[in-house]
Amino acid sequence: MLLLTALAGLFTIWAWPSQKGLIDQLDGKIASFYSGRYTSRLDHASSLLASGKSAESKKEFEAIVAELSGVDKEEKLGHVYGRALSHLLSISRDERDWKGALAWAKALVDLEPNDYGYWLDYAVALDKNGKRGDAINAMQRAYAIAPQSLVVTTALASALIDEKRVGEAREVARGYVEANRAAQVYAYYAGSGEGFSKSKAGTATSVITGKRQVFRVPVGSDGVERMRIDFRGLLDMELELFSISLITAGSIVELPAEDMELSTFGLEQRGANRYGLTGKGDVRLGFPIPGELRGAKILAVSVEAVFTPKIPAELSSSPGVSGRL
Repeated sequence: MLLLTALAGLFTIWAWPSQKGLIDQLDGKIASFYSGRYTSRLDHASSLLASGKSAESKKEFEAIVAELSGVDKEEKLGHVYGRALSHLLSISRDERDWKGALAWAKALVDLEPNDYGYWLDYAVALDKNGKRGDAINAMQRAYAIAPQSLVVTTALASALIDEKRVGEAREVARGYVEANRAAQVYAYYAGSGEGFSKSKAGTATSVITGKRQVFRVPVGSDGVERMRIDFRGLLDMELELFSISLITAGSIVELPAEDMELSTFGLEQRGANRYGLTGKGDVRLGFPIPGELRGAKILAVSVEAVFTPKIPAELSSSPGVSGRL
């Protein structure tokens, strides 16, 4: 009986790494403990890499990947598997091991097929392995996911131009501009002692024209002390902000941008009221409501600004592409 019990225990220990989906069905404390073991190993391997012990860290990352091979991104260990793969890809690129980089990049797109960054990494690895056609296909997959990304557009259009496929490069550039025309605009607002709440938000869909325009979002609330305006779905643009206006039943109060106590997220200031977008499509402008308006019912808020899509330098200077977008 003792022998059978011991064998059963050994079988369970052996089976766990190959049955990772079972983790999601375990008691919360057990699942947390089991996931924590891998997280600790990952942190240790990362520390080894940071201290210059590349060979040792690589060995541990490879062990983690081998044990978690085939894990689904939705499982508790999916993030560990993905981070280990990303580290291995980075190590392989640093070592110019393009065959290894190709294997790790392929595993990453298999894990997360909707991440355009992984598809770009895969494209680079394919190209370094002499598979230019497959590399362009991978770039096209990245572009299909994020046509509004300047990085993706530049990589694909440049590769197409190199292959003398100028007409396709022009279509890519045109698609990039069109993809950056639409955005969701949200206005979040909060009263005294409150945080921003999704239950207190107005929304609007706007078309980005590349010219000076006004984005207006309904509010319809009184007692507002702070406000935040979010633009979503925008990548690789430049912003020039002119003013923000608050609309009440009896007046429109314009707040010049240069006079505002403005906080930003997803923006990098490039000059007076000029910004470049730095995040993945989420831009925020936060500000306090002027004291004289804190008791008034604010019907809407509007932003006067210009969002200008950036055209890749490679395209603007390429014969047959510039001037035709």
